[in-house]
Amino acid sequence: MTFSILGYCPKTDQVGIALTTVTLAGGGTTTSYSYGGDIVVVQAYGNLQCGTIGARAMDEGCSPSEVLERMQAGDTNFDYRQVGVMPRDGRPYGLTGTNTRPWAGHLVEDDFISMGNVLVSGEVVEAMAEAFRQRSGESLAERLMCAIEAGRDAGGQVSPDRQPYNERSTLFRVHGAGPD
Repeated sequence: MTFSILGYCPKTDQVGIALTTVTLAGGGTTTSYSYGGDIVVVQAYGNLQCGTIGARAMDEGCSPSEVLERMQAGDTNFDYRQVGVMPRDGRPYGLTGTNTRPWAGHLVEDDFISMGNVLVSGEVVEAMAEAFRQRSGESLAERLMCAIEAGRDAGGQVSPDRQPYNERSTLFRVHGAGPD
């Protein structure tokens, strides 16, 4: 019941996240940060402990596969999770567990990951990705905000009986100094 986008700006060396969900206080239970500023989000039954394991693995310099292996080893319900990682070097990666509720999926490109679960369709993830791509000359904050709004406008989240869910919680955060 969440959709999010994690992004990187090579011009400013910033990373950031925009996330919205029907879950109350979802931003505080889904996202972890490494000491180096990497972002790890665990949504679809968010698990802060799992995210913390991922963030600590990032601090230790683990590869993407090692980060995911550690997260999975520490979480007996990992197949129900959706994970997105935005390292400070801007090479994102993600995973959508095999037991996430439909529609669930993610899209990874060079400088962002767009993902969500319990969505009206994959068009939500695609709309976020397209909005992020189209605004390549704008600030990272603006690109993230426009992307999350595009996801909402594409239909966002739905209940099991296909009724729209209204977002009740959001998270928006950008790391890094940004432009001079």
